[in-house]
Amino acid sequence: MATYLYEATDQKGRIIKGEITALTEEEVMTLLSAKNLIPKVIKLKKEKRRIKLPLWLFSGLSSLDKARLAEQLATLIKAGVSITEAIEILISAATKKGLKNILYQLKENLEKGQPLYTTFALYPRQFSSVFVNLIKAGEVSGNLENILNEIALNYRKEHELKRKILSASLYPIILVIAAVGVIIFIAFFVIPRIVSSYASAGIKLPAFTQAFISFNEFLKANYIIILAAVFLIFITLTLIGKIKAGRLFFARIKLFLPVFGKISKNNSLNWLCRNLSMLLRSGMPIREALEITASAVENDIYKKLLLENLAMVEKGISLSNSLKIYPKYFPPLVTGTLLVAEQTGKIDEMLAILSDFYVEEVDRNLETLTTTLQPILLIIIGTIVGFLALSLILPIYQFIKTVA
Repeated sequence: MATYLYEATDQKGRIIKGEITALTEEEVMTLLSAKNLIPKVIKLKKEKRRIKLPLWLFSGLSSLDKARLAEQLATLIKAGVSITEAIEILISAATKKGLKNILYQLKENLEKGQPLYTTFALYPRQFSSVFVNLIKAGEVSGNLENILNEIALNYRKEHELKRKILSASLYPIILVIAAVGVIIFIAFFVIPRIVSSYASAGIKLPAFTQAFISFNEFLKANYIIILAAVFLIFITLTLIGKIKAGRLFFARIKLFLPVFGKISKNNSLNWLCRNLSMLLRSGMPIREALEITASAVENDIYKKLLLENLAMVEKGISLSNSLKIYPKYFPPLVTGTLLVAEQTGKIDEMLAILSDFYVEEVDRNLETLTTTLQPILLIIIGTIVGFLALSLILPIYQFIKTVA
């Protein structure tokens, strides 16, 4: 998104000068034509260096915040309130500083005659290309209210799914943190004191306990090196994840991990189907909808595959046939449903049905994860704690046996 300076004439021949935010010069011409202006000069504005606001200012918009924003805006439009007045009402109601600043920017740009979507496009970290283009489609078609309601429903579903994933992950995370804390406390504070008591009492330590103590001493003597190595590995993996090949590698691993991979894959398919359905329902051509969905998808593997499919669709190959090439990523349920949808002309409806199906699949996957992971974690933690306890009890047992 860039700012363009323009010089145009109105229907009475008067010269009109101004500036407008758009993606391309062609879009500027379209926007000016919509205002009954004939463009004479269009040039890119040289932006002055501005003080950048801190990132934290705009980092707090959750899916629920965006759902509420779309719902409130749709409600105000339905009530007959103008867009500018609606934004003013939303500014007075906003509690988050980041959202309030975005709304002020919206109001300022609307007063300059710019469409709503151009401001949202200035904040790609908060509003995806799917969101921006849906708003654009709503403004162009005059169906903004319905589009906003669909966006709100989409974000509500996204929020609910994230809540379920967090809820399913919370118990195992707390269990692991608590167990690690207990193990560290026993290994570094309890055992050394008990061992010194054994030594002063003249109790001979068995090889099993001695091996554990040696390992414990090694960790205490080298913990700085170990922490530095862990930090270095973390930094290395982070840097690898920033290059294209690294992102693709990690994205592939994420999709094929046991249990977790199935959740990630089903969630990606749910996201793709839902957003593609919304874009097609807004009247967008399949080629453009695929391109926008690819630009917004989080998993780099699916981004790559969608762009490859886009090239095939442009050559006249149907979407269902192009997706069949990747059965590991697009199962027969997806390609088969799309084939029927293409024959009936109801691709957007079928994609919405697929999205709902994969939401339910993620729910079932989370249930499976919870029921299988909890006992496995308990067994692992119990084994480690048992090992520690055995290291303490075994010397006493051997001492009593020797005395007896």
